[in-house]
Amino acid sequence: MEQSGKLGTSAAAHTAILLAATLVGLGERVAIIGQKPEAVLVRYGSDDLFYYTEVARHVAEGQGVSFDGVNATSGVQPLWAFLLAPWARLFDGNPSLALTVDLSLVTAFTVASGWLMPRVVRALLAREPPRSITDDASRRALGTLAGCVWLVHPRVLAVTFEGTEGALAALCWQLSILAWLAEDRPMATIRLGAALGTGALARIDHLVLAGALLLWPRGRTRSLRRA
Repeated sequence: MEQSGKLGTSAAAHTAILLAATLVGLGERVAIIGQKPEAVLVRYGSDDLFYYTEVARHVAEGQGVSFDGVNATSGVQPLWAFLLAPWARLFDGNPSLALTVDLSLVTAFTVASGWLMPRVVRALLAREPPRSITDDASRRALGTLAGCVWLVHPRVLAVTFEGTEGALAALCWQLSILAWLAEDRPMATIRLGAALGTGALARIDHLVLAGALLLWPRGRTRSLRRA
């Protein structure tokens, strides 16, 4: 009973730490999004952000995957463009709204990755832990640290707030690794295939991870680290 209480307290403490990091990271991102577009684009955003929002608008208007509504393009990662599409009709003549919607989606995926990070780290270390990390408390601490770093690190903010598929692709990497590790669960192969397929739609170089995970037996983190 005492051990159970300690574990519960530890879990609550780690959740509180991650929540604090989330509030810091989320607050910073909301503050950026709330600025005037001209101020945001001094440090964040990219040409590709508005390329995606234009492609998404043409997709929403039934003109296919096209930047100008006439000529087809293959210069986008499809899943990100299609996630923007539901709002894209509102983007015409309103680049400020396009920027806000885009960066809000990026923020949502970044927060989701931050909360998933402890699970990924613990699952990887539990499979084949280094000699210095043998207990669950250490794995939990490292997972929480990784999640906090992801949520508040300025480099993560800078890269994801380019406004393209980076945050989505990172989340897909995490989901693919978790699916690869869960070899003992029902429909494990189907889950892994779905995760890898979704990841490839998010970013084509996800196929590199797919190749690594499919070439080595699932559940062997040593193989993943060598890859």
